[in-house]
Amino acid sequence: SDKGKVRIQNQDSIYVPGKNEYNLYIIADGMGGAKAGDVASIKAIEYIKEYIKNNYVDQGDTKIKEMIRESLIYANEKVYSLSEENEDYEGMGTTVIVVLVYKNNMYIGHIGDSRLYRIRNDFIRKITKDHSYVQKLIDEGEITEEEAQKRDDKSVILRAVGAEKGVVTDYKKTGHIINAQ
Repeated sequence: SDKGKVRIQNQDSIYVPGKNEYNLYIIADGMGGAKAGDVASIKAIEYIKEYIKNNYVDQGDTKIKEMIRESLIYANEKVYSLSEENEDYEGMGTTVIVVLVYKNNMYIGHIGDSRLYRIRNDFIRKITKDHSYVQKLIDEGEITEEEAQKRDDKSVILRAVGAEKGVVTDYKKTGHIINAQ
């Protein structure tokens, strides 16, 4: 976790499982340009954990995918409500990555531009795709990845938990996880 070169405060939050818990991992990075990004990241993790604990299913890929997606939607609704109820939290939001390791597969839900990488045999592979303005420009063929690194607007994200009433989530499943802890 790193606050970066611009921000005074580190607004990152993480969750790793304790002994005898689900293999659930969550990373949230509060939006530094908005109010209360630290609160948004802490609360998003709290709400995702709560939702998964109350709705955990052991019934295959489709149910796990739906549970992860719904946990992100639930967290978004709750964080958004907090921002509506408290003037100090107005406009807060956070990026989130949720990873559940189950039966040698990694189930991933994410919103924003926090990235998940897999490192194996000295090879690093990016698993998630940013929900950012520059990624959109790359996808549309407007700029290259090299040009994106030099842009002043490279930190502008298009999706975040809590920033708007509704949210679109991304989901991915990868297999062959050898050791989760």
